[in-house]
Amino acid sequence: MEKRKRLISNLLKRFDTKILIIVDDIDRLPDVQIRSIFQLVTTIADFPNVNYLLSYERKIVEDALSLIQSCNGSEYLEKVVQVPIKIPKINQEKIADLLSKKLADLSNYTTTEQEMSDIASRASLLRYCLFPYIETIRDLRRFSNVLDFELAGSGAKVSPIDIAAISAISTFEPELIQWILANKNSLCGGTPGGYISDSKSNRESYKTEIEKVLRNKNSDPDNIVRALSVLFPSFGLAVSPFHPIVSTEFLRMHKMLAHDEIFDAYFASAIDSYDFPQALIHNMATKYDESEVSRIVEASFGNKNYGQLLEGFLGIADEIISARAPIVFRSFVHHIKKTYDPEHIALFSDNQRSIDLLNKLLATAGIDEASLLIREAVDNFDLEDFIAFRSFIIRQECACGRNGFEKNTLNAQLIDLETLEFVEQKLIQKTQESMNELSILGKEDAQGLLHIWERINPESYDHCLRQALNHPLGKVLLAQLYVSKWYGSHSNGWTIDKGFKVFVTEEKALAGIREAVLQEDFWSLPHSTIERTAAFAIGVENKQYEMNANEINESIVNERIRNWEKNRHLRNE
Repeated sequence: MEKRKRLISNLLKRFDTKILIIVDDIDRLPDVQIRSIFQLVTTIADFPNVNYLLSYERKIVEDALSLIQSCNGSEYLEKVVQVPIKIPKINQEKIADLLSKKLADLSNYTTTEQEMSDIASRASLLRYCLFPYIETIRDLRRFSNVLDFELAGSGAKVSPIDIAAISAISTFEPELIQWILANKNSLCGGTPGGYISDSKSNRESYKTEIEKVLRNKNSDPDNIVRALSVLFPSFGLAVSPFHPIVSTEFLRMHKMLAHDEIFDAYFASAIDSYDFPQALIHNMATKYDESEVSRIVEASFGNKNYGQLLEGFLGIADEIISARAPIVFRSFVHHIKKTYDPEHIALFSDNQRSIDLLNKLLATAGIDEASLLIREAVDNFDLEDFIAFRSFIIRQECACGRNGFEKNTLNAQLIDLETLEFVEQKLIQKTQESMNELSILGKEDAQGLLHIWERINPESYDHCLRQALNHPLGKVLLAQLYVSKWYGSHSNGWTIDKGFKVFVTEEKALAGIREAVLQEDFWSLPHSTIERTAAFAIGVENKQYEMNANEINESIVNERIRNWEKNRHLRNE
């Protein structure tokens, strides 16, 4: 090596030109490599006509040399570095100003006011996963380079604020990206709606797990959990009971990474293949005739993109003119029963969001036109339509302060009183027909209509219910009316309302249930109705009329159903 060094030195002496070798980012190397750089410069590569410009953060290098060389790092540097040049720290306000200008570029990747609003409303993302890491111009430059690259590839298909957040994580906490990919199900889960979550325990558990992944000196697991909570609302709900619930279709229409399909497409670098139907929605709202609009809405259920269309219309509902509102209204209300799922009745379910859209359209049409539209729709409703339309009826009852519903200003009156009375009579007519035939037992969540009927006309309700209770399956109606289901973080259960005793004694109720389970027709009822019946029997037997997870829970109810089925098979043999 000495021979080669002399040869190189002799060759360099012949040049009049000075050579400057720049070694940047030394402070980002492991301690051992930092020592190697300085050893190389001082003992091996000290050639004539060659100078070295070493760029580093002094404190980090001093600490590394002190540890590895077992000496005073500051004194070691003084011996090696002939001309130290201290670069003054840039003013933090200047960095903040440059960062603000960079983030303002996100607006270039928005196409609507709603997308601009999304950036403003979710800016807290960056407070947790970006701002703590930007201390120098170099930090800002590193982030900017990643952000520009990601926006160029995905800015039109993914929310720019989400891209900025992921770019920050990729830049400053790259190990966290693998954790995000490995925990997709926890981050992108669907809307839980109504579940009781042990959020404090979840938060601490995730915080501990994430802390093991973080490597940056500015890492703060609390901030990362907060950032992920905003970036992934389902995760936010798991770690905070006060986090807002959003639907999967809301995530899709707002181009959020929390939607599982967008998540997969983005991280698989296939986002260009992911599309959104804004143009289709615009044409439906402004150009297409009613038959075409209705056809597309109907097809969306088979294509499994109804929610996508729904959120799109909600996004432009305020822009739909009054002349087009009836066309859109009829196209959606005609399919209202298809939006209802008794397992998903949360605030942002397809059904509730559909009612929100219909309300907006009726408000645009005006009370006279809205009344005609409602009469026309309700006149063709069956019981399932009324079940799906129940929340609209309740809101209008509240808006008018009728039938014991407390009047409030949260619900605007959209139809005239005469039309509301027409709706009430149609609801009672369809519900009464179903109760007389006991076909109502096969309709999940029909008890909501029965409660409305009871408020509107308690006399006819009382008469019809007492008649229905004489049927062999009649006592099952009590379970449908007086059993409520609750959801916990680890189990589900039922609670019994003892109001049924106005119509029948506990002994007669239990005798009726024992008779009902002997009927073959009972076993063709929806499983949820059979569960309610089992819960009702258990509650009445034990006089348990308070919510208690240890008494009428899923395990006990399923055991009762198995016993009933076992006895049924024995009888058939």
